Amino acid sequence: MRYVFPRRFSATFLFSTALVSSVLGQSSVDTLPPVVVTATRVPAPRDALSTMVTVLRGDDLAARGITTVADALRSVAAATVVQTGSFGGVTSLFLRGGESDYVKVLLDGVPLNQPGGAFDWASLTTDAVDRIEIVSGPVSVLYGSDAVTGVVQIFTRRGVARSQARLGAEGGRYGTARAYADASASGSRASVTVSGSQLWTDGLYRTNNHYGNSVASGSLRLTPNARTDASIVARYGDALFHDPINCFEQVGDLNKRTEELGPALALDAGRFVTPHLETRVSAGYHAEQLRYDDAADGASDPCAGFASHSVDHIRRTIAGARANTYLGTVAVVTGGVETEWQRWRGTVQAQRDSRAAYLQLLTGLKAPWSLTIGGRLDHNAQFGTHATGRAGLSYRLARGTRLRAALGTGFKEPTFIENFATGYAVGDPHLQPERSRSWEVGFDRQLGRASVAATYFDQRFRDLIQYAFTPAPPDTDNFYNAGLAVARGLEAKAVIHAGAGFSASLTYTYLQTRDSASGERLLRRPSHAATVAVNYVWPARGEVALDAHFVGDRDDIDFQTFTRVTLPPRTVVGLAGRWTIVRTATERYLLVGRVENVLDARYEDVKNYRTPRRSVYLGGEVRFGS
Repeated sequence: MRYVFPRRFSATFLFSTALVSSVLGQSSVDTLPPVVVTATRVPAPRDALSTMVTVLRGDDLAARGITTVADALRSVAAATVVQTGSFGGVTSLFLRGGESDYVKVLLDGVPLNQPGGAFDWASLTTDAVDRIEIVSGPVSVLYGSDAVTGVVQIFTRRGVARSQARLGAEGGRYGTARAYADASASGSRASVTVSGSQLWTDGLYRTNNHYGNSVASGSLRLTPNARTDASIVARYGDALFHDPINCFEQVGDLNKRTEELGPALALDAGRFVTPHLETRVSAGYHAEQLRYDDAADGASDPCAGFASHSVDHIRRTIAGARANTYLGTVAVVTGGVETEWQRWRGTVQAQRDSRAAYLQLLTGLKAPWSLTIGGRLDHNAQFGTHATGRAGLSYRLARGTRLRAALGTGFKEPTFIENFATGYAVGDPHLQPERSRSWEVGFDRQLGRASVAATYFDQRFRDLIQYAFTPAPPDTDNFYNAGLAVARGLEAKAVIHAGAGFSASLTYTYLQTRDSASGERLLRRPSHAATVAVNYVWPARGEVALDAHFVGDRDDIDFQTFTRVTLPPRTVVGLAGRWTIVRTATERYLLVGRVENVLDARYEDVKNYRTPRRSVYLGGEVRFGS
């Protein structure tokens, strides 16, 4: 039976939240940092932004026992995270109903996506994360390809004035164990951080399902004087996943495994030439080595004909410069240029480059209204020149209310496989990028100890890249541009700080998607989703967090029968906490623990793939210098 959500839920949600929050008192509460960066590429007050921005703090994620960015994103409105089964299985993010390769992923400005937008979230951990900024809506005007439905940027932690260090370990069900450590220090002109973690687990299946993930990262930030700053951030990851699922999505493959490893490096430097002119230069490098091994299991292996081995080396190198001109204290003009080099060596032997220039005006920073308008021109060696733009308006009413509206365009370049593949599939080097057009309207309201936000969005995607198993003559290419898809809906959030250590949040998403060719819903995107989170803090002692994630029914494909199916709704509850057991002037010893899937729900994110049952994890942590 298909689950039907009450039609009036969204209106009731907003009304009840406003009613409850209005009686909780009148003290001012900030639910976001005073400024955000990703939405405009300059530090901007949150109430000057015309788009929906969500900020997740690293300390809050640690308190909730969240160790991967994918799990952190599950609580973000209009974000659907889907994992193919066990720990380490391919994990995708669908933001505002777009495709899984429509979100740009940045680590301190460095793109982590593969060329063409693909990104596996399974092994991206929250180690050394200061905050995660999620901008919903097209941001290609600032970040180029892949930023079709949004940008997720991870900012790493900076050193603090007092030297600090942390060591921890935990373990639990499925033979899971995790160890981690980090340290930071800061002086008058420099700060440094280092961190590392290692995870290993036996996985959900009894045979060939081990998963290991090792991460090391560090950063160095310099401020020689008040006008100059520079930073370098480095991260290296190595994730090895043993996958027991064969080519027919059946359990039984005895030796299939994938490994993803490589570094990411970010350089950024800036100087105020005058009090009103800031210049910045940046460079980024991300390399991936993807290994795939699947030998035949023997004569009885039904997938023996698909046995293969491959090693792919993928590199993205980007360099850019920009200038921020501050017009008094009320406006800033940003202009910049970027160059990117992409290389793929392995199953595909190809390369392509791109150049871009962009210009943005952000005005009204201290006025009741603020305007954002910008444009960008990209020239790609493969598909030529492409233009994108956006405009937005934010208007501050009295008593903590803000109205906002925005519209913009985005694009996503073809993948290397779609452009250059040979063999089983043949790519088309003349493919055009996939394009989008989007608009949204929304409001934010501060109500004493509570805040409420809601946004209605409408997006249209065209020139989608399709795959044909048997191209019609005289064509020999398997990929072509065709088709139109639509995604529209409502995202809403309420945050309440009730005092006495209690806080709570509620997010809700209503989503309509449609493939114009078939008239059906887009796969793996639910029409309704909601998250409730409650947190309680004992000052100087500990805290506990409870959250519940509801996901409505969604369509999928059963590749065992090649039929379309509807997965039923599910609700997954999590509980996490940490408690100080010993505290001295320089040391702090904590007991940490969490329970995942408290109600032991049985469900599938993806048809034919298991998900974890109720799991308990316990551990300890010691902090120095806290």
